[in-house]
Order: sequence, then structure tokens, then C-alpha cells
Amino acid sequence: MLASLRRSDERHAELLGHLGLGFFRSTLDGKLLQVNQSLAGWAGYASPDEMIAAVSNTKELYASPSDRAELLSAVLESTGPITFEEQFRRKTGEKRSGRVTARVVRESQPFYLEGAIEDTTVLNRTLEFADAQRDLGDKLATACTLSQALRPCLETAIRLAEMDGGEIYLLDPASLAPVLAECTGSNSTVEDTGMMIGEPVYILPTGADRGPQRTVLARAHVPILHEGACIGWLVTRSHTLREIPDFSRAALETIAAQIGSAIARIQAQEAVARSQCQLRALFDSLNDFLVITDLEGHILDANRSVMEHAGCSQSELRGKHLADIYSADLRNRFEALRTPASGSESSLVFETSLGRDSAAIPVEVKLSPGIWDGQRVIIGVGRDLSERRKSEAQGVALREKTALLKEIHHRVKNNLQIISSLLSLQAGRITSSQERQPFRDSQARVQAMALLHEQLYHSPDLSRIEFSAYLGTLAAEVLRVSRRSKDISLRLELQPVWVNSEIATPCGLILNELITNSCKYAFPDRRGEIYLALKEDEAHNLILLIGDDGVGLPTELDLQRTTTLGLQLVDDLVSQMKGSWSVSPSSGATFRIVVPAVAPEQGNGVTHGAGLNSGR
Repeated sequence: MLASLRRSDERHAELLGHLGLGFFRSTLDGKLLQVNQSLAGWAGYASPDEMIAAVSNTKELYASPSDRAELLSAVLESTGPITFEEQFRRKTGEKRSGRVTARVVRESQPFYLEGAIEDTTVLNRTLEFADAQRDLGDKLATACTLSQALRPCLETAIRLAEMDGGEIYLLDPASLAPVLAECTGSNSTVEDTGMMIGEPVYILPTGADRGPQRTVLARAHVPILHEGACIGWLVTRSHTLREIPDFSRAALETIAAQIGSAIARIQAQEAVARSQCQLRALFDSLNDFLVITDLEGHILDANRSVMEHAGCSQSELRGKHLADIYSADLRNRFEALRTPASGSESSLVFETSLGRDSAAIPVEVKLSPGIWDGQRVIIGVGRDLSERRKSEAQGVALREKTALLKEIHHRVKNNLQIISSLLSLQAGRITSSQERQPFRDSQARVQAMALLHEQLYHSPDLSRIEFSAYLGTLAAEVLRVSRRSKDISLRLELQPVWVNSEIATPCGLILNELITNSCKYAFPDRRGEIYLALKEDEAHNLILLIGDDGVGLPTELDLQRTTTLGLQLVDDLVSQMKGSWSVSPSSGATFRIVVPAVAPEQGNGVTHGAGLNSGR
């Protein structure tokens, strides 16, 4: 009869197994008496006998061993079977959820415990995963930095996969090496970066790993992908699991996909934020007045220039009408922008004023419709016309002064021409050639100064003249007046130089004196040549050479004690320019006048060119 009862119990256990239920019997103190194959396999054992031999006390099967005593107490107090949910731990260390229905069998002595376990792991994990996904989604939606996004992702992945700890590594774009971005839990080992590839890698313990010398048993390296490219890795590890079940693998791969999306979103947000900061910095750095308004003209945003000139902060400006800081007639301008005439341009450009009363400044404004933060707006750009108006006023004043200076030079030249004519008339009334000559000499000096004023009148720069052209013209004029132009040729070697009238006037008078003397005394009854050279030395001094190939100067002539008016005038004029002069008597006479360099602010700039070289 006992054998028949045992076979009946075995058939009952098998029937429960076919229904997917695990069956067990145990003593009240926890010794397993009987399990079916379904329960043994569910707990990770190959057979019921292996499970009964391996489990010394059923509390070892509980995820929290202390729970068995509380549940046994509840069963003993009940007169019938009770049902409860509990978490168990498989032989591999993996947690499983089960719905247990148990009772105390009191019909025999000693009493024993029997019951059935229904696997609820998938159901519970599915619900847990759904809740975790929802909570994680809420956290990621409010995350603004990578750290705020990566930390909850890593914690959720570790919890769902029942791992102990882990890290998130991100791929450095420059070195293409993994860089630790977030970690939590145990981190007792250095990860092998060779395992970080584009596919999931699950590392399980081998026989050598089962000893106490190895604390980390199972590890997972799951790539973080975005748009098909690997941008990082989710690495998790466990000290208790000897395998990583499919559900845990699916959870890790799902979380890794979420991490990829979160990283891409936050990086995009950071790029947008950087772009907005750069745009704002550019917006505020402009001196022009930039303002964004709605279609009615109420200010939505403005740059620093507008705030400073309007005397308002950003918050004070927002909501004001643009006409409150510009002139009041701007209200009508917005109506024209909202209802443009057929064929007319949508932008308006006009002049108005910014500010009120004495602080108002003239501004040129351009209003154009546009899009800002996804809404239709009016974009206004204003430019301060104060400097332009000031420049225009200065330009008018400068043109008036230029015209006045030209008129002065013209009138001085005319007056000198009158003086020259008076000297010519006076000389014509004198019959003695010796008495007439001083008048002719004075007339030539006056004409030299008149020519200078004529050059200044025609010069683009009224403070300076092109010196080589002036000297060449003056030399030819002096030679013409001397009436020796047929007998005497003129050779010019002149470097283009611009000088002011303080240099040009004395040099012109010196040239007049020396060429006149050459015409008078260097070529008695014969032909000859007068040459004129102008150049600049390394120290920027002007060197003027005036010479001839005539008979030369008298040997007894002392330049320092000369009594002739012409040479005394030359000496005085050179001293006036703080220069020096000398004469070389060989092959005629050559006078060398050196004029010191004049500071640039005095207008003696030098322009190099091909030079003026001619012969006559």
C-alpha cells in the first residue's frame, strides 16, 4: 500500500510538472523530501536527486533566506493552503520569481510541508521592466547633461540585469579609445578594451573561475549605438551570477539603445545651447541696434546696444512697443509691413531717432519680416547715424576750407603776378641796363613764389606739392626769362618728392638765384649745360644739386664772406631751413644744398617713383 501511495504521489508530481508547476515536499525544518523534474530544472539542477542532494536546507533557495521562517510560521497558523509571492535564487545565482501555494500535511507523523511553485519570473520582470522603462524615460526627459542621463541608465541596467556594478564608456572621437564616463557599484577589475567591439560580448566563468580567487564571475560588454555607429559601451559585472539569462541580456541591450538615444539628444541639446550662446554673444557684440518684435511691434528680444541706449534691462524692454524707444511714428510702419502693397518689397528702410529729447540719436532702421523661435516676427536692425552725420558735416566744412585755401593761393598768385608786372613796368622805364637788372632779379624771385602758389592751387593736397615737378617747371621758366634757352640746355634728374611750402619756397628762390647766376656768368659767348638733381639719402635728407659746365667760380670767392645779394640770399635761405650748402668748382660749378629730414607730421613725406629725367 505504501508503494501504491508513493506511485500516486509521483504521478501527481509529474502531472504538476506537465502543467509547468514545480512540486516539493520538505520537512518543517527545511530538509527536501521530494521535488519533481520541473522544479529541479527551474532551480538550475539536472535532476530531482541532484537538487535534493545539493540543497541541505530549503532556505538556501530563497533570495532572502530569512523569509522562509516567516512564511513557515504563516503556513503553520493556517488550517489550509496559502499562496504567496517570493523570490528564489537558482543554482547559477540568478533570481527567479515564483507564486507558491503550500500547506502543512498533518495526517501523518511527523508533519511535513508540501506545495507547488508557479514561475512568475517573466511576468514580474516584464512588469518591472515596464515600470523601469517608464521611470527612466521620465528621468531622461528632464536630463540636461550627460551625467544626469548616464547615471540613471546605468543604475537601471544593473538593477534589471541583477548585476553588481558597471560602467559606461564613451568613444573619444580624437583617439578612438574608450573613456570612462560613468560608473557605479563594484569596479575591482580593469576592463579589457579588446572586448569593446560593435556587438554584445557576454563573459561567463569557466571551471578555473569558480574558485574563491575570482570575485567577478559574469560580465557583459554591450555596445552603445547611434544611427548604426558605435559611440560607447555599457559594461556590467556580477559577483554571484554564473550565467547571464536571456532576459538580462535583452534588458542590457534595450538600456544601451536608450543610452545611445539619450547621448545623441543631449549632445544635440548641448550643441544647440553652444550655438545659442555664440549667437547671443554675436548678437550682443554688434554695435548696431538689433531687436525682435511680434507682428504688432512689441519687443520680444533686443541686443545690448538697444538696452544701453534705451536705458532699460532685457526684462523691462520685453513687451514694450518699438515706438516706445524709437520715434512714435513707428506704429504706422508695422501696419505697412503686415499689409504690403502689391509688388512692393516686404522690408522697410527709413531714418528715425532712438531715445527721447536731448539724448535721442539719429538712426537708420530696416524692418523685415522673419522667423524667430518658430514664430513669425519682425526683425529690426538700426544703425547709429551720429558719426555719419558728423563726418558729413566735417566733409562739408573741409570742402569749404579747401575751396577757401584754393581761393587764397589763387589770389596770392594773382597778387604776385601783379607785383611782377609792376616790377616789369618799372624796369621798362629805366634805360640803364645796370640799374634795370635788380628789378629783373626781383621780378624773377616774385615769379618763383607765384609759381609755387599756382602749384599749391592745383595740388590735390593743399599743404604739399610734388617738388620735382615744381623745380623742373621753375628751372625752365628761369632759363626762358634769361633769354639764353637757345644756347643753354637743361638736364634734369629729379626724384619725385612731396614737400610742404616751408621747404618749397626757399628752395625755389635758391634755384632761381643759382640758375640766374649761371645764365649770367657761366657761359660768356658760348653754349653750355645746366643740370638739376634732386634725391633723398639714406637718412631721408633732401639733396638738391644745381650745377653747370661753365667757366666756374672765381678762385678768390669766399662763400662765407660774399657780398653779392644772390649768394647772401642763398645762405640765408639755407640757414632758414637749418640745412647746409657747399660748392664744387671742378668742371664749372656745382652747388650742393642739403635739407634735413622733416618729421612726417610736418608733411614732408616722400613718394618714390620713376623720377623726372629730361634734357633740353
